[in-house]
Amino acid sequence: MPLQTFTPGSGWRDCHGPAATPDRGLQFGDGLFETLRRSVNGTFPLAQAHRSRLLLGLSRLGFTDAASAQVMQAFDTALTDIPEDNAPQTGLKIIVTRGMSERGYLAPPDIQPLIFRQFFAAQNLNAVSPAIVAGENPVRLGAQSLLAGIKHLNRLEQVLARQAFEPGWDESIMLGAHDRVIEGCMSNVYVKTGGEWLTPELHLSGVAGVVRSWLLQQGLVREADIRRTDLYDCSAMAFSNTLTGIRSVACYQGRLLAESPEVADWQACFCRLFD
Repeated sequence: MPLQTFTPGSGWRDCHGPAATPDRGLQFGDGLFETLRRSVNGTFPLAQAHRSRLLLGLSRLGFTDAASAQVMQAFDTALTDIPEDNAPQTGLKIIVTRGMSERGYLAPPDIQPLIFRQFFAAQNLNAVSPAIVAGENPVRLGAQSLLAGIKHLNRLEQVLARQAFEPGWDESIMLGAHDRVIEGCMSNVYVKTGGEWLTPELHLSGVAGVVRSWLLQQGLVREADIRRTDLYDCSAMAFSNTLTGIRSVACYQGRLLAESPEVADWQACFCRLFD
């Protein structure tokens, strides 16, 4: 029996063409994605960091050398071969799936990857970004070292975490096993303690964001094992992602935090990358 799809008012109908064979990204979340910000002059300043993370993801998911080469060729051309009507768009999302296959977890050896891209109008990047409110998310992250660091398509933990936001939250802290701090729902997190800025280690879960990598390379933050209890004593907190940059936290779990001048400096430097 062919694959069918349901449409309200029309009921169930057979799928035809490429949609008749399900995509493994749809079936299993078998794939990766990258979301890039574009500068005002049309370049992608953090492209190399995105490229490196995508390569790592392809390796972790066991894509063949041929499939990986095809994906990376598509990635490189996606940043340069841009239709004129997309010229003003400042955001680009690239989605990679392992390809089409029938039922079963094991992919056929000759499967061809599918690569998609979408330009969009990213939110404005402000050199002076207002401080945000965050809380502790009740959704915990699972541990899987093979998936730690990469941006795979299975984001159910983040979907559940976003649904769990309390009114007024802009972000939330997500914890892993043994109350270890991992990341935000949509961002990487940084805490200032003892005069030093720290970001959680991501050995078992979490996404190694490109802004996080940029801050680490600049020597502005250090990786550390951060516990839930450490958040009670931190003097400042911040979150980062590619689209919003770096934002201070004004209030965490009802506790007021100082807005750090270092975070303001980081955000100003980050914005200059895209001028």
